[in-house]
Amino acid sequence: MHQSHPSIDRPQARPSHSARRPQQRRGLQRGGRVVATCLTAALLLTVGGMSAPGFAKASADEAAAAPYAAVMEKAYDPAEPGAAAIVTRGGEVVYRAARGMADMEHEVALEPDMIFRLGSITKQFTGVAIRLLELEGQLSLDDPLTKFLPDFPQTDEPVTVEQLLAHTSGIKSYTGIPGYMDQEIRRDLTVDELIDVFDDEPIDFAPGERHLYNNSGYVLLGAIIEKVTGKSYAEFLQERIFTPLGMAHTHYDDPEQIVDDRVEGYEKEGDEWRNAPFLSMTQPYAAGSLMSSVDDLARWNRALHGGELMKPEQAKALWTSFTTDDGEEVGYGYGFAIGELRGREMIQHGGGIHGFRTYALYLPQDDVYVAVLANNTDNAKSPSRVAQQLAAIAVGDPFPERKAIELPEETLRRYVGVYRIGEDDTRTVTFADGKLHTQRSGGQRFEILPESETRFFYENTFSYLDFVLGEDGEVSHMLFHPDGAEEAERADLTDEEVQTRTKIEISAEQAAAYAGTYKMQPGFEMTIRVDGNRVFSQLPGQPEVELFAEATDAFFLEVVDAQVTFGREDGAVSTVTIHQGGREMPGEKVE
Repeated sequence: MHQSHPSIDRPQARPSHSARRPQQRRGLQRGGRVVATCLTAALLLTVGGMSAPGFAKASADEAAAAPYAAVMEKAYDPAEPGAAAIVTRGGEVVYRAARGMADMEHEVALEPDMIFRLGSITKQFTGVAIRLLELEGQLSLDDPLTKFLPDFPQTDEPVTVEQLLAHTSGIKSYTGIPGYMDQEIRRDLTVDELIDVFDDEPIDFAPGERHLYNNSGYVLLGAIIEKVTGKSYAEFLQERIFTPLGMAHTHYDDPEQIVDDRVEGYEKEGDEWRNAPFLSMTQPYAAGSLMSSVDDLARWNRALHGGELMKPEQAKALWTSFTTDDGEEVGYGYGFAIGELRGREMIQHGGGIHGFRTYALYLPQDDVYVAVLANNTDNAKSPSRVAQQLAAIAVGDPFPERKAIELPEETLRRYVGVYRIGEDDTRTVTFADGKLHTQRSGGQRFEILPESETRFFYENTFSYLDFVLGEDGEVSHMLFHPDGAEEAERADLTDEEVQTRTKIEISAEQAAAYAGTYKMQPGFEMTIRVDGNRVFSQLPGQPEVELFAEATDAFFLEVVDAQVTFGREDGAVSTVTIHQGGREMPGEKVE
């Protein structure tokens, strides 16, 4: 249940068995197997007007659809897990499509009206539910959490309902507890049991001090809704939102319920697609347990901005940025994030849960809404990127299609150096194997591709940077445009030397000494695996990465700016320390 923040973006329980049956109405039965209709294209679309139940049908206009279809075709392979998408302008559908597979095992193609897990887009519904109760006088956003949950441990400064909504409470997010997402997320829990998971955890900061994306806050909001109304969270949403708005394809996810057109979720390991791992859907709760279709989400957005649930001026508070105690705007309201797209105000939220990634945005200036729901977690198929591309087309300001060119090595090498962003932050440009890479302090290394002699871009993103030359023709600074933003971040080239690390060979016997499990924090362990003379490390919930020796007991990573050192006691390896971004995390060898 994610945003572009940490979240329940990982959890996703296996869909019900109903999703795994051959769906004969969707295809042709041949030899006992389903061959999905339109499998050759696996792209079903509508252009012109709303075609889902409750919307006026219109004939497809292939010419108008072509730019949108091109984005979907580039992002999603028809033979792999894919996505459904909808684009509306002024309340009318201008594009509606699905591409890819809903069920790999039964060869069922995706269709636009199918139902996906939403992940953190659920938070929009929780935020609106709280706002409805506030407008009815059943609660105040200034009410302390303990008014409704008196047994929740109190902090020096009381946590308010509004701080829970805006992710500024400081309460520990249970999905960020080390090791929790590996096994504990699989357990069925009541709401009280779920709250017990994190209620005794130390707070991350004083309430209102700063913004940190937090699933625990939305669990607590769900509990408040139940306390105030005397109904379950699911019942309240059904009665007050889903039924009145005709959202027949939106449900609180119950894996045991038979749900027509529920799609399967998938994750990729190397080049292989696998069924998404299980999690109990009792745990995402009010932070991420809803499922829906793109049609229902379009209805939802229209109702929010059309005064069906509350007056437009009352709804505006939902997407007004919260301000921390020191006056910083956090870019988040009450279940809605606020940003910009192509210079326009953008209201948006993303989601992620095992096997699913989702994203929805609204551009009020143009009355354009886009939702993309994907049944895979492949970063190369990011629904946020696809949705933003579709929205940019809808407003007549599409993102440029960047193409890499070849540049001589001499030209590439002139950009190598350390570029200073601020006192404690740099972006380093390096050259290796004929390619340029950039790496921010403590961050991951990314390749940049040349679009011209001075402009480079990051593949599968909107971000790009320009190297600026001085009057003498030498590199002066770089201008980095995150997500294609007009406003750039400047970093000046310094005289600092690029720190290069030299790999050394170690023997298989030396490597074997590092193998084992290291306890970094309670419930959070790092595993060191050895293959011959190669050393690999893995932290919970992260991919395995190779460590490269640069000295005895000293290693570095290539994928991220981090180092790992080992300590010894009586000659035997006994400790490990991770060094990254100026921070250190020590651990002890336990086996």
